[in-house]
Amino acid sequence: MKDIKINNLKLNARNELSFKVTIKELDYTLWEKELLKQAEINWNMLDVDIIWLVEWDKKENRDKKLKNLHSIMLVYAEKSWEKFEKLKDTLYTKYSIESRKNLNDSDLDQIIESYRVWLLEFN
Repeated sequence: MKDIKINNLKLNARNELSFKVTIKELDYTLWEKELLKQAEINWNMLDVDIIWLVEWDKKENRDKKLKNLHSIMLVYAEKSWEKFEKLKDTLYTKYSIESRKNLNDSDLDQIIESYRVWLLEFN
């Protein structure tokens, strides 16, 4: 199941979470649907494995990554004695882009990580 929306999230005094889950019809199988129906009818308890949590608002996450890239490039430029503009131009040429906003998420993650590794080795 994917694209699950969690509403009415509450944390009680015993640190137990309760919430309402909304799942799109195409995101669950007929078997899962039947299992959920039977659990509702019979008041059965179900175990649910939460494999991964992702922020619903990906734009906010992306904006954080772009700000992180900008700041880490500034630090890199300062420590390596290179001009920030030259770093930007090199990045634009390498990825054939006109702005860092044109980078896809995987490239953005990879670039940030490569700057981090260099800064860790430099210090």
